[in-house]
Amino acid sequence: MTKKSVALIIPIGVLLIAGLAYGGVWWLGLDTHDDEPHWHAAFKVYLDGQPVDFSDAKFMHIEPCSDEDIKEEATSPEHEQIEKAHLHDGIGDVVHVHREGAVWRDLFENLSYAFESPPVGYRDGQKIDSILNEPIKIYDRVLFVIGETSELDALAASVLSVKRIKEVETQGESC
Repeated sequence: MTKKSVALIIPIGVLLIAGLAYGGVWWLGLDTHDDEPHWHAAFKVYLDGQPVDFSDAKFMHIEPCSDEDIKEEATSPEHEQIEKAHLHDGIGDVVHVHREGAVWRDLFENLSYAFESPPVGYRDGQKIDSILNEPIKIYDRVLFVIGETSELDALAASVLSVKRIKEVETQGESC
């Protein structure tokens, strides 16, 4: 082998090894690049005219901090479900979406919150039939109403503004 061929083989080998390492990280779901979807939307739930508070710790998604925990969790069906739609950092009215195709039902399934009857839904003030089956869209502002209420405009106004959603985006998430 000549010095010239060795000089070509070494860089190609290094690139090949680096590519395989990156592929393994991607395959395990450990890629930390911003390739995965990540957007936010606001929501508010009212039951008989009273707001439901989702800011309690029991509704928050806390990710494991160690690499070993992340490897184990990243491959589970439960991880894939929770990544669809969840809450962070004690903020109970801004949903984080990390998977394409997430619908509002995914959020409430992940919160372990069951509606007593199907909610009436309003997206940006427009009534939406079967709101739980609707996709969660970036900067959505969705109101869920269960039971009777006479002050729909006031309830709709309580859903966070897009400006506030963007402010929440700048806040840090749990490790």
